[in-house]
Amino acid sequence: MSDYPYPKASAAQWYQLKVEPTPFPEQLVALDLIRDGLNGQKHFLETLFNPWKVAENLSSPDAVLQLMRDKPQSLLDALEAIAQSEANHARAALERGASGVFLSIANAQQGHLSRDQYRKFSEPFDRIVLAAAKDAPLNTLHLHGDKVFLDHFWKDWPAPVINYDPFGTKTSLAAARKQFNGILMGGLDHNTLAAPASLAAIGTKWICAPGCSIPDESSHASLLKLSRSLQAPR
Repeated sequence: MSDYPYPKASAAQWYQLKVEPTPFPEQLVALDLIRDGLNGQKHFLETLFNPWKVAENLSSPDAVLQLMRDKPQSLLDALEAIAQSEANHARAALERGASGVFLSIANAQQGHLSRDQYRKFSEPFDRIVLAAAKDAPLNTLHLHGDKVFLDHFWKDWPAPVINYDPFGTKTSLAAARKQFNGILMGGLDHNTLAAPASLAAIGTKWICAPGCSIPDESSHASLLKLSRSLQAPR
């Protein structure tokens, strides 16, 4: 996961952005190291936070919402610039061997945006980022949050993998399997690292993973124990 910040605007206002040919140069160096270290033995993905989240990081959640109300076209222009910049980065990541992008979407949920607001102010730009990596085999939507509009993403998105938190959303992987024909990524509680007891109803096309990033303080011993428990016969 990349924590490098998006370049700030050189203009007077945070939202007066231009398209960046290489918005995350340090991360490209990291991807080279990851690729060389894995030596072709494993897939790796490049995490990108969706343009709305990047805009929040450049200003604040309240500032983005205020701009949406007061100057909606200015916000749309800023999100377009961010999306095209992230698309440039996605293409560069694939050139370095990444098997796709892991696009984190946190604003498609109650308490952040309405469904109509997400469709207008976020979805077009999320799709721009994904389109840049459309030929990658493991593009993944990370649907973040307990109140995410899961049903909005089951169909017609150019990503074969969906990652979400079954525990927070109260939507089991078995229930998701009835709606989504692609690859489900999840099943582990990212807070406790508890493994699922039963996997039979999930079927195939499943990657065992936490629903979000695990606690930073997780020990190597606990992660090794989890790995061994998942490999044990069931």
